[in-house]
Amino acid sequence: MKTPRLKLAHKGILIVVLPLLFQSVIYLTLKSQLRMTEQQAQIQELSKKIVAGITVATVETGQLFGALVLYYNSRDEQSLQALDQVTAAARERIENLANLIGSEGNDSAEAQKIRTMARKFFFEVRKVRDDTKKEGTSFSVMQEFAASIKFRAAGTALSDELSHLAELEEKRVLGVNEQQKSFRESLEKLLDIAVALNALMAVVLGVFFVRGTVSNLSVLKDNAWRLAAEQPLRKRIDSADEIGDVDHMFHEMAGALQDAAEKERKMIVTLQASEERLTSVINTVPVALVVADEAGEIESLNPTAEALFSYSSAQIIHQPITTLLNVTGADSDPRTLLPRLKQDTATRPAQMEGVSREHEIIPVEVSVTSFDTSTGNRILATILDVTERYKLERLKREFVAMVSHDIRAPLSSMRAIIELVKSGSLGIIPDEAQRKLTVADLNAENLLQMVTKLLDLEKLDAGLVELSLRDFRIQELIDSALQLVSEPASAKSIMLKAELTPIIGFGDKESLVQVLTNLLVNAIRYSPANGVIEISVSEKETAIELRVQDHGPGIPARKQSEIFERFKQANTTRDKGKGFGLGLAICKSIIAQHGETIGVDSQEGQGSTFWFTIAKAAGDTRPRESFE
Repeated sequence: MKTPRLKLAHKGILIVVLPLLFQSVIYLTLKSQLRMTEQQAQIQELSKKIVAGITVATVETGQLFGALVLYYNSRDEQSLQALDQVTAAARERIENLANLIGSEGNDSAEAQKIRTMARKFFFEVRKVRDDTKKEGTSFSVMQEFAASIKFRAAGTALSDELSHLAELEEKRVLGVNEQQKSFRESLEKLLDIAVALNALMAVVLGVFFVRGTVSNLSVLKDNAWRLAAEQPLRKRIDSADEIGDVDHMFHEMAGALQDAAEKERKMIVTLQASEERLTSVINTVPVALVVADEAGEIESLNPTAEALFSYSSAQIIHQPITTLLNVTGADSDPRTLLPRLKQDTATRPAQMEGVSREHEIIPVEVSVTSFDTSTGNRILATILDVTERYKLERLKREFVAMVSHDIRAPLSSMRAIIELVKSGSLGIIPDEAQRKLTVADLNAENLLQMVTKLLDLEKLDAGLVELSLRDFRIQELIDSALQLVSEPASAKSIMLKAELTPIIGFGDKESLVQVLTNLLVNAIRYSPANGVIEISVSEKETAIELRVQDHGPGIPARKQSEIFERFKQANTTRDKGKGFGLGLAICKSIIAQHGETIGVDSQEGQGSTFWFTIAKAAGDTRPRESFE
């Protein structure tokens, strides 16, 4: 037998509703039978009342005859009263019987018939009573009764009617008894059938539920075990109920899990390979890496760190990270040092001193970051050995000193000698030699300018130039730069346009004048004759931006990130002889010392706009009108 394709809700409704419907039918049938039994009982009760009433009426009538005989014999007042009382009682009994038949028995015709016969009878009884009261009557009472035809006929009619009615009621009672017996037999059969059907229905519904639900649940349970044991699942349940839906989803989930497990396996293999590669990279990276917990206790370090500080992992693990750094005071506590370094090294490494196991001081750059792990937050310290850089910087300083002393001084002497020779103090110089001396003087001057700029740049990069930071008017900065470039601008008939501005900036005004002047000189150098150069100022959220816009040849996009480096030019062939490629590098160094930024926006053939930012003055609250 194939289980119907029903939902669990439908199956539950069937299991509940079918027995309920069957029980309702049984209940209604039993209630109908009980109602019929009640009606039969009422009929039987009425018949018994009628029979009882007939019996009482018959008894009362017999007492009436007795009282009539007694009165006839004694003819005194006491027997007369007794006769009247018995007559009244008999009349009342018969009236009650007629009322019972008419009202409860719903037989008004029979009731009216009995009343009519009773009136005739009691009328004749009254006549006999009255005739007995007459004096001189000599007949016996039996003779009197026999002589009264009407009395005899009325009494006989009433007695026959009551007897007939009693027989009918007795038959009715017997019929009801037979019906009740038949009902009891049919009710017993009905109950037997109901019990049998109930049992059959319970078996059918049980089989239906077990085959349609419990067995499917067993399959689902077995599939769950098979999935956990990584065994193949059983065939999908062919059912439209929720269990079938769950089994369908279970199979899809199992397939997805198998795919995920396969992907996970491949991923684990990939991760293992990646971990091996990462471990290899970490072990070979030429930077010391130290991992510590939030309290600053060292947990691991790479081979580069071991080699740098001459510690093995076993010797340094669980030691404070300050063991590797030359720190004093509050920084001796890693819980104070690490948060500060994390904040300070967010943009650039911190210059510090490392300490090896042999207490050798090592110049290092330290950067600190944090990362999350499954066991909590960890600190990663990246430590770079800058010993060679320090040596190079020392050599650079020595080179700068050498250039300053051994190159600039001789160049100055050479220029002085050339000027002396050109002036003719040492004799007349031919025109050709004069031209040669002019070229030599110009080259010496250019070389001296390059050396001077190179020295300035080295001083800036080394932090040897002290900035005089103060509030100043941006308009004064612009005016100073325009005054310095007015002569070369006039030589090319270039118009310099700058709107008045009331903004107050903060920084080293003289060095910033040098930056703006350098940008204007470059703009004049590459702008066509009779061109226009515009200077604009705008306030940003946290700084002031100055922009120098020209209409020259522009800068190729690939070169825009290089022109701020030393000896870099936008077009080497075109710009040859126009500078040394140090001006923009000096500008970048000055702006960097101010903690600001410099840049360029340009499209080749459409001119360039160089810009740089200046810090705002904290107390710039004066109205703009006061500057105009």
